Amino acid sequence: MAYKIIEDACVKLCESPDYNYAFDKRTGFFARWGKTKEDDPERAPGPELLDIEIDTACDGVPGPGGKAAPCRFCYKANRRDGQRMSLDTFKRLFAKFPKTVTQIAFGLTNVYGNDEMWRIFQHTRDNGVIPNVTINGHGLTDELADRLVNVMGAVSVSRYEPKGTCYDAVKMLTDRGMSQCNIHQLVSEETYTACLQVLQDMKSDPRLAKLNAVVFLMLKPKGRGESMTPLRDKAKYRALVDYALKRGLNIGFDSCSIPSFLSVTEGHPLHEQFVRDTDRCESGLFSLYIDVEGKAWPCSFSQDGHRVEPVDVLAVEDFNRDVWEGPELALWRARLCANCRSCPLYDIDVR
Repeated sequence: MAYKIIEDACVKLCESPDYNYAFDKRTGFFARWGKTKEDDPERAPGPELLDIEIDTACDGVPGPGGKAAPCRFCYKANRRDGQRMSLDTFKRLFAKFPKTVTQIAFGLTNVYGNDEMWRIFQHTRDNGVIPNVTINGHGLTDELADRLVNVMGAVSVSRYEPKGTCYDAVKMLTDRGMSQCNIHQLVSEETYTACLQVLQDMKSDPRLAKLNAVVFLMLKPKGRGESMTPLRDKAKYRALVDYALKRGLNIGFDSCSIPSFLSVTEGHPLHEQFVRDTDRCESGLFSLYIDVEGKAWPCSFSQDGHRVEPVDVLAVEDFNRDVWEGPELALWRARLCANCRSCPLYDIDVR
């Protein structure tokens, strides 16, 4: 599909007969449409968003006793002897990306895990793509918070226990003007009480006064996450969503959660708006994941197994031809669309 990219320091536009988007680099606002503003394209001519893993070396997070230990829910099963992507490798990857890319969501283990990550982030922004990152809050200092606010479009803080680390990090970032600061909260049977608690804290904890939103992430039983239990109870999930909607709390969901979210909001006065404004799994349709070795997968949960074969991005000549339009992603898209864009890898929807 032929397309034209128009951009300046503030806005990026993609134009074609059947696919268009407008992206505001300052606010993160993104709108996509087809032949008309009412059309919803099935997929993009190139990825809009890339998830790129630049660090898998993790020494865990401190527990109640202060001793660091691996997170029991880490679906990547990261360990101390992991890998780190170099700036040179990232530049080689970046040079292959199509101009459709608007943002890169970086995956790393902590804010001090990769010595070259700040130059990676800056290279991204210097070339017109907005970097975003998720951190766990541990080890965040005033200096690091300043650097994050200066280069990132958005920062999400994963909420582990104790919650103080997360909330303190949110305050450090929002006090410095980070408007797109979110909390990531895992949804599972084991974390359900914590999910309700973070919603209560949005109204009562002053550290969250300028928080943008809480984003709920559905547990996928992969890696060490296999030790936990997906939330199946539709009534409990509905109660969680209703609690937030009735109080006007800003919440969001990963695309894996959208089928469940739409299911429990049937009958809500805004349900049609929810359907219009949310996107089911977009992997291989609008987004793509690249691991620390430079291999492309539909998403990070498809890595290693699931009848999905990666593509070595560093080895291809033409990204669009060999990766985005290649046979591996074509097979994935067929699986995903045959499943109505619900996750074809994990049975995670509430019932």
